[in-house]
Amino acid sequence: QLELIGRKDFSINKNYNRFAFIANYMFNESFIAVASIGKNFTTTNNILAVFGVKFMLSRERVNLF
Repeated sequence: QLELIGRKDFSINKNYNRFAFIANYMFNESFIAVASIGKNFTTTNNILAVFGVKFMLSRERVNLF
């Protein structure tokens, strides 16, 4: 997944743009690894990386329709 995020701070009338790449890897039906890396497009060139897991506590499926 690839995202370009635009934000506006109305209090100081300034725009912020960020780029993010998100990857999900499903090991099995109840365990998913998540990685995200992002970068600001401002004078401060900082990069943020986040790694995590999603896991399911129940095997019961919910039908929305």
